[in-house]
Amino acid sequence: GQVEVVLPVPQKQVTAVLFHPIAEAGAINMVPATSVEHNVASDDGGEPGTAGVDVGAPAGTTVYSPVDGVITAVVPHRIGGRPEGLEIVITPMGVPDAAVRVSHIEPGPDGIVPRVGTAVGAGRTVIGRVRDLSRSATFDLSRYTNDAGNNVQVDLMRQTTGPGV
Repeated sequence: GQVEVVLPVPQKQVTAVLFHPIAEAGAINMVPATSVEHNVASDDGGEPGTAGVDVGAPAGTTVYSPVDGVITAVVPHRIGGRPEGLEIVITPMGVPDAAVRVSHIEPGPDGIVPRVGTAVGAGRTVIGRVRDLSRSATFDLSRYTNDAGNNVQVDLMRQTTGPGV
């Protein structure tokens, strides 16, 4: 089936959009919408070149679900082995063999962490805020912005072990 992925932050907050490969089995290429200005990183190893997308936005920007679906996992996002915010996995409505992973976020403005089993609406359901990772990582996206490149990362993958991962 088709998975329609929308911007996870308000368009006026977007600093840059960078599609890139992800080095994971089951990665699925996304087709960038021509209506959104974007960049595509070079494919450096045969992985799908647009399976991941970094959507730049200032730290603290509200993050919305990029798809209609159900949250199937909420786990710590790790950088260099250390927990740095959250990673949320959503199974898109009508496409149970796909998973949309959203990372580089922290609890939402109200401090609430989304729960597994929660239904979410694309562009409507708040799932967190952009986490400031400028001290923890260097992002390729910063080449296209005037800031540290803080972003929400969205990956599209095939589910290989059932819902949730």
